[in-house]
Amino acid sequence: MDFSQIERFLTENGWHLIRTLGSARQYKKTGIEKPLVITNHGLSLPVSVVENLEKTTGLSLQR
Repeated sequence: MDFSQIERFLTENGWHLIRTLGSARQYKKTGIEKPLVITNHGLSLPVSVVENLEKTTGLSLQR
């Protein structure tokens, strides 16, 4: 999956962009204390990063 697909999926599921610093973007969701940080380097994200995002968000990103 590439960054734009993940970003779209997160925003559709209630995550909001709170801060951007360079290539890192931080997202926050009501009810979850810790922000989610994803870096955008223009390439598809490694499987390990996608799996970590799934664990953190509780969403199934790999379709």
